[in-house]
Amino acid sequence: MSKANYINRFCFSYSTKEFEKLGFSLNIEKHINTELPISGLVSLELYKNEETVFLILDITYNFNLTDLNISLNKYKSTNQVAKLISDTINLITAVQLRRIFQKAPLKDPLSKKIRNSKRIVMTLGLVNNENKRNEYIKLHKYDSIWPQILKNMNTIGIKDMEIYLHEYQAYLIMDTSPHFDMEKDGEKWAKLPQEKEWQNYVSQFQKVNPKSKAVEKWFPMTLINNIMYEK
Repeated sequence: MSKANYINRFCFSYSTKEFEKLGFSLNIEKHINTELPISGLVSLELYKNEETVFLILDITYNFNLTDLNISLNKYKSTNQVAKLISDTINLITAVQLRRIFQKAPLKDPLSKKIRNSKRIVMTLGLVNNENKRNEYIKLHKYDSIWPQILKNMNTIGIKDMEIYLHEYQAYLIMDTSPHFDMEKDGEKWAKLPQEKEWQNYVSQFQKVNPKSKAVEKWFPMTLINNIMYEK
C-alpha cells in the first residue's frame, strides 16, 4: 500500500448557533490554497445548514490529531489559517463523529485519496430509537450491505462514499465522477436493480417518506470553507 494514496480522516459536528456564537467567521475566503509549512495537514472542509456545521479534516497517513495540534501550535500565533484550524478542531462543543460506512472499507480513520472527483456532502435524521439506530449501523457494515447496492454505486459514478454518525444525525460524504449530476444521475440511480427495495428497507430507520429515492432523503449541506495544503 502506497502511503501517498492515503490520508487519516476525522469528522466533527457542531451546532451552527453555538459555532457562530463563539465568534468564528464562517465566510472567510472560501477556497484557500496554501504553501504554509503546517506539517501533517492535507485539507479542511466546513459545510453547514441551518442547524449543523460539519467539518472534514484530512491529515497525512502518519499523523494523528495530537501530532497535528503540535504542528498548529507552532504557527497559530502568527498565521490566520493555522489559528482557524486549531480553534475549529478544539472547540469545546466539537463532537468527533463515528464512521459507520465506507464504500471500500479501510481501518478507521484511514481513507483513500480520491482524485479528479466532485464532492457532495449531505445529512439525514434517523428515527429517535436506540435499537433502530443500532440496526442501521449494523446494516451498513460492508458484509451486510446488499452487493447490488455497491455495484449500483460503481455504475452511477460514485468513486467513494462514507457515512458518519452523531447520535441520530447521519452525514454522508460522496465523491463522484466530475460530471455527476445529482438530479439527472439520481433518477438513473433510483432505477438500478434492487435500489428501490433497498431504499424502502432502510427507510424504517430514517426520518423520511418510505417511498423517497436516495437523493430525495438526504439534504445537501453548503460548503463554506475549503482550506487546501499543497506541498
